[in-house]
Amino acid sequence: MDSKRSTVLFLAALIGIGLFSADVRASDRIVGVWKPISYVSRDEETGVETKPWGEKPQGLMMYTADGYMAAVGTADGRTAPTGAGEKLTEERAKLFASMTAYAGRYTVESDRIVHHVEVAWNPAWVGTDQVRYVSFEGDTLRVRTPVIVSPADGRRRTATFHFRRAK
Repeated sequence: MDSKRSTVLFLAALIGIGLFSADVRASDRIVGVWKPISYVSRDEETGVETKPWGEKPQGLMMYTADGYMAAVGTADGRTAPTGAGEKLTEERAKLFASMTAYAGRYTVESDRIVHHVEVAWNPAWVGTDQVRYVSFEGDTLRVRTPVIVSPADGRRRTATFHFRRAK
């Protein structure tokens, strides 16, 4: 084999190993249980940022080493329904609108994690791929969505979540 071809193959192998290693490191870093510390929604049309789940969102996001994930998130200040009849229906609708929950497999692609949704609080999400852009800073995980149509209000938004690794 000539030296030029050997060099090209060697460099290609190094690049391939480097890319694979980066994904493995991201996969290794994401494994565990994460608690939300903030959630900001940005309306793409107006630029207005809000905190739909308040100052202290609640929940857990879990990633296993064998490729499964589960996420449950709720607004702070939620209370149990106390009404009956129509009031109970209204209370339940409000609770539904102030949460998210889904689970399935996940794959890591460089700075993206793709959640392959198998079960969800909203049946419209089942069978979808939810793309998330991730970055790490110590024990803090930053997760950002691409522009999506919000299930809460139907507007085009990006959402940014910050999580801290559960201890």
